Amino acid sequence: MLWLKKNMGKLPLMMDCREHDAFIDDYLDDALPFKDRVKFELHIKMCPACRAYLDAYRRAREMAKGAAEDFAVERPPMPEGLIEAILKTKGAI
Repeated sequence: MLWLKKNMGKLPLMMDCREHDAFIDDYLDDALPFKDRVKFELHIKMCPACRAYLDAYRRAREMAKGAAEDFAVERPPMPEGLIEAILKTKGAI
């Protein structure tokens, strides 16, 4: 198994762990070309460390997206009178 881990990127249709990292976002966004997707998925099946990393990365992206959505609330417009009062204190009006 150690030989396979060291030589994974040298085998046909295989990528090494560094290449795997470079493709994660495109893979999760379903933006990888077919050939790269096949190589990526084959690597995931063969490498438990990258499989675990992918799962953790996917969960982190989902949590970040959820947090961003929580802050994306629509705020009411600022009252015109308040804007004018601020501008008057600044000497802009």
